[in-house]
Amino acid sequence: MLAPDTLYILDAGYAQYKLLSEIIDNGSSVVIRLRDNAVWHSVEQRALTPADIQAGVLQDTVVYVGDKHTRADCPHLLRIIQVLHTGEPTPHRTSRVSSKKTFRTTQATYTLLLATNRMDLSAETIATRYRYRCLNTLHPHGSAMR
Repeated sequence: MLAPDTLYILDAGYAQYKLLSEIIDNGSSVVIRLRDNAVWHSVEQRALTPADIQAGVLQDTVVYVGDKHTRADCPHLLRIIQVLHTGEPTPHRTSRVSSKKTFRTTQATYTLLLATNRMDLSAETIATRYRYRCLNTLHPHGSAMR
């Protein structure tokens, strides 16, 4: 059911890296928040622009995701963009929990790990697309934009 020429913007509720590979193999792009325990092998560190830094981007790295057992699930080069998220603390709740309990925090400030196969877009653009993913939601687990 994956459409070609689509930018899928997903949260961390995926089960395997195979989904990333299926999206890319279908001729589409992805921006997805990685789980906190994600494993990757760094290939290249990309320089940050002033606009990236102003958008809260801390790091932009070209990688292969997965360990020796899961690397074949997504053999594509990806970028991991680390973004500092700042917001309001949650004093009345013990934690913010995403689906699959992949991310927990009561802190107002934390780091997001975003993976994408879009090498042509700035890190700032990737971070902004992810932040505003809910404005164009076409799917219950994220958004798909053409």
